[in-house]
Amino acid sequence: MNYEAMVKLFGCCIPVCKTQNNEIRYLTDTIHDWMEIICYAEKFGFTSLLYGKIKEFDISLPAEAELMCQIIVKRHYLSNEAKMRVLEKITMAFQENSIQSIALKGAALANVLYPNLSDRPMADLDVLISQSMTAKVSAIMKEMGFSCVTNANSYHSCAHLPTLQIKQDGFPVNVEIHQFLCQDTSSHPWLTLDDLQYPTQQFMLFDRCPVSYLFHEEMLFHLCWHAFYDHRSFQPLNYLWISDILNYAEKFKEQINWDVIRRDFSIVINSLSVLNGFVPLSENLISKLGFDTSCRYHHAGSESFGWPMIPISEFRRRGFLKTLKRTLFPSDWWLYLHYGKNGQTSIYPYWQNHITDLFAESRERIQLRIRKNFGHFLRIPHG
Repeated sequence: MNYEAMVKLFGCCIPVCKTQNNEIRYLTDTIHDWMEIICYAEKFGFTSLLYGKIKEFDISLPAEAELMCQIIVKRHYLSNEAKMRVLEKITMAFQENSIQSIALKGAALANVLYPNLSDRPMADLDVLISQSMTAKVSAIMKEMGFSCVTNANSYHSCAHLPTLQIKQDGFPVNVEIHQFLCQDTSSHPWLTLDDLQYPTQQFMLFDRCPVSYLFHEEMLFHLCWHAFYDHRSFQPLNYLWISDILNYAEKFKEQINWDVIRRDFSIVINSLSVLNGFVPLSENLISKLGFDTSCRYHHAGSESFGWPMIPISEFRRRGFLKTLKRTLFPSDWWLYLHYGKNGQTSIYPYWQNHITDLFAESRERIQLRIRKNFGHFLRIPHG
């Protein structure tokens, strides 16, 4: 797989990007393993945006790849429609019981940001409630027929209740009821519904159900925090989340109070500054942000490519020294993006943070392995 061409193509397929016809055609001409590209894109739910941009420029795909994209886009549409039906039921039930709730991330963005419902797939519905309403909400969800998902990923479970699931139109729909908006790199949750500084906004679901979502400034902050800062940065780069951030900033740039962003949410400015090295922002948005565009980054749009994303067992096949180097010395673009600063500051402190996080990740994995293999003998509880 031509990884470099794929990354550039993904950047061109973020809708905000004013892609030139010859640029995207050149990139698609260099790609021959389309099924592998589509499978990689679908890890992040990016296939709909990829396929939409390819169709916009009337570019032909191999028949097998074309069919695969069509199936994925249709599935995203039907799955999202089922999720929106569930969101409507939840919102109406909460409103009937005087419970304030806020739709987060994809649940809101699929309705207010993207032109097609299939453009913003989501693994689950995220809804924020007040901590004081936890017991009441749990009882309501049980009455509605939701059940706990025993095999749900619990890595971030400190920020939300156990994942709940219900069947809708043949699709299993997972719902995460959050008590906190964010968590730090040590998985400590913070920022509750009652801590929000600004009033919520609303969109109409199916033209009959008003659903609340975060105000512009807090929405952008939450998108940036969730994408890059609320967990250690050892995860594949999610191009759909990058699309969320860039497109939201561009679409609502005239409504966003950028003075508030600069004062209260500086990570938004820094994130947009670094992302501009991957997908160029509009001149109008850059003027509002007021950052220096002269910074140049190495390997913009690429991920770390080291451990733990690549298991140690793979080092030899990929080249031990090369993979070790990528583990210890990722690109400056990646470091700035994941540690909340931009190219106007020294990279050294963020490299130190990266090394510290590597050691912390190693320690946690060793402890987990000990608990898993020897916890019964040592009487160490799991988790």
